[in-house]
Amino acid sequence: MPEVMSTTQQPTSMMRFDTLEDAEKHYKMYARQKGFGVRYCFRKKSEASGELIRASLVCHRAGLKIKRKVDTQNPQPIAPERRRNTTERTNCPARMFVKRRDNAWVVTEINDNHNHPLIKKWSLTGYL
Repeated sequence: MPEVMSTTQQPTSMMRFDTLEDAEKHYKMYARQKGFGVRYCFRKKSEASGELIRASLVCHRAGLKIKRKVDTQNPQPIAPERRRNTTERTNCPARMFVKRRDNAWVVTEINDNHNHPLIKKWSLTGYL
């Protein structure tokens, strides 16, 4: 049976959303359709009011792997620590910046270029 999905409009600069959650939901639906995962890079609050004023949603492969520091005073235990399954980071530049303007969230910057292969099979994108 062929996989069926509805299409979500590609985010564009100056696209408006009522809430940050609406912007996140739209970008996540678009990302799933294209074959990549999304996470927050940052969320900035206003110092005066404490309300969120801007945020950055990035590809799940944005950034680089964090290198762990080796402690020379305390060597590794005999039983090695379990290796965690983590997403390989490739410093992917794909991202969406949103800012709060006039009681709406506006896309101020969008980059849809990835430096890694995207998932083609719709059923596998649920794991992102």
